[in-house]
Amino acid sequence: MYDGSYTVKRYWHDVGPHGKLVFKFELTRIPDQPELAWKEVKKLNKYKIWKGRCVDDISGGKELFPICAVNTIDNEKPPTFNYMTKMKYPDCFSPIPPRGCDCIGGCLDSQKCSCVLKNGGEIPYNYNGAIVESKTLVYECGPSCKCPPSCYNRVSQHGIKIRLEIFKTESRGWGVRSLTSIPSGSFICEYIGELLEDAEAEKRHND
Repeated sequence: MYDGSYTVKRYWHDVGPHGKLVFKFELTRIPDQPELAWKEVKKLNKYKIWKGRCVDDISGGKELFPICAVNTIDNEKPPTFNYMTKMKYPDCFSPIPPRGCDCIGGCLDSQKCSCVLKNGGEIPYNYNGAIVESKTLVYECGPSCKCPPSCYNRVSQHGIKIRLEIFKTESRGWGVRSLTSIPSGSFICEYIGELLEDAEAEKRHND
């Protein structure tokens, strides 16, 4: 969990339970740093009435958890927009779905699953749905696959599982923060919207 900038006061190593060296560090937080967003959220969670809440759910019920908007700076609300959960493509664009895998019970056999083979022969996620190794591109099982929704190679398609909040900043407009700590490598949300060609984008007042 990111908690600001620290200096290393001292370090040493011990022998771990399996005979491996374990390096340990004593850190000192650099003073006069601003409070971080997750600390502010933790304070807000203590109150039954959410201070500054101006919109209860910007998704309009389209997500598993409501995404509220909070403004403790002024009386402004987030600008109105159409919240989307699926990509919108131009009429001339007709994507061809890729051929799916034939795994019935799940994609545990890395040598037989065509999707896993695209990922280098290993499912890129662990059992908690977090990326195990950094990759340029991750191939998930999709609608053409025969594996069940519980397949470990289906993560992003299950939607947002982390509670998020839109909040107004003092000088940088609106931002997004999490109401809980996020484990490393976890899926947060998809970047979804309308796909525009350059010519169409130039015609739009706000593209």
